[in-house]
Amino acid sequence: MTVMPLRMIDSQHQDSKKTVADSISNALEFLYDRINYESTSPAANREFKLGRMRKLAGLLGDPQDSLKIIHIAGTKGKGSTSQMVASALEQAGLTVGIFSSPHLIKVNERFSINGIFCTDAELCDLINRIQPIVSQMDNNPDYEGVTFFEITTAIALLYFQNKNVDLSILEVGLGGRLDSTNICNPVITAITNIGLDHTQLLGDTIEAIAAEKAGIIKSGIPIICGSGDPVASSTISQIADDRGAPVIQRGVDFDIADGESDRKSISVNLLDKFHWDDVRLRLAGEHQFENAATAAAICWKLHELGWPITTQHIANGISRATVSGRMERIAESPTLLVDVAHNQDSIEALLKHITSEYAGTCKHLLIAISKDKQHHAIIESVLPVFDTVVFTTYRSNPRGVNSLNLLKDVEREQQHHAFATTPSRNQPVCIEPPTTALRYLMDLANDEDLICITGSFFLVGEIMDTVQPPG
Repeated sequence: MTVMPLRMIDSQHQDSKKTVADSISNALEFLYDRINYESTSPAANREFKLGRMRKLAGLLGDPQDSLKIIHIAGTKGKGSTSQMVASALEQAGLTVGIFSSPHLIKVNERFSINGIFCTDAELCDLINRIQPIVSQMDNNPDYEGVTFFEITTAIALLYFQNKNVDLSILEVGLGGRLDSTNICNPVITAITNIGLDHTQLLGDTIEAIAAEKAGIIKSGIPIICGSGDPVASSTISQIADDRGAPVIQRGVDFDIADGESDRKSISVNLLDKFHWDDVRLRLAGEHQFENAATAAAICWKLHELGWPITTQHIANGISRATVSGRMERIAESPTLLVDVAHNQDSIEALLKHITSEYAGTCKHLLIAISKDKQHHAIIESVLPVFDTVVFTTYRSNPRGVNSLNLLKDVEREQQHHAFATTPSRNQPVCIEPPTTALRYLMDLANDEDLICITGSFFLVGEIMDTVQPPG
């Protein structure tokens, strides 16, 4: 046997790593060069269609047709609900893929199987398979302009097909009716809570937005409705009835019972009654119990459909589920709490948690907001809660509002007494970039203080990419 010198082995290893790095760099350059409505908001009058996504999937062999899919829409709670369902199914020994968006640090996070992200090499291979087909479509005026999200949807479908997963969870990117994921033929659909977000595209009423989300409902396919809003749930139920889809409705077929802030009871009254007392979650925030109830209903319906999942699997899995960036403590002394809240409803849920769990603690806020969000309402909500408020602008995406503009809005509104001032020592300031803003707050805070970072996936992603988590 020939023994190669260690230096040569090291050299070959380094060359191999460089080749992979170069390949993924080229693949990602192609991917990020496509139209991306996560970084450039589409015009309100843009005509969305599913024809291009169906064509792309067809040229790839329609991988969605070979998958057993759980399709989840909603304004908030999709990510947490998906992770809870996946955790429960994994407890039952199943292999579960999740396609989610957006990512926090690396695009690989969008494609996970049993909690493991797609590797660079796997992602590169999938992009290289899709790229020539996209180029072919670009030459056809009927299908040109395949978008970033359409390509990532195709990556997820191919990845889960290649890995032969038992179940795939597809989170809707935007809306539902015309979202790229809506080419699938699911075994179950689900809609989490509905709120006012993306109003320029989905409508400016709860009813209109609920109707767009309900676009994922398919004839004869069970729909789990987790919305607690009566207008939203009524709209979803009516559309489900029109399409002949059985509805499992929160408040009727499943619900949560009041309890202490860190524990609740969940009842799922379907074919057999599943009652779960003293529910405790790793995920912080009372709103997560609503997501847990929706996840339990999804899992129990799967049980009824013959999937090998028990009440113990459901309870164990949902209790243990975690989701990165959702009210997550990423450092101590002072406590750094990150949350991807980016609309009024999710900000209110965050503030409810903070005022309850950190009462008496000095609180500092680092916040950035996207241009299409409800700036005025969000700022008005946070100002009275925090002792220090620092506006910044994330650098990873051009949709961020310039922090100076946010500060000017506050000063203008305070002159007209529309906004409250912060409770104690500091008037809001703006500091760029986010890392400098965080260092400012770290220097200002005492070890027992709280620093909260919120307002956008993009800000949280930038911060988490620079902070070493505890432990």
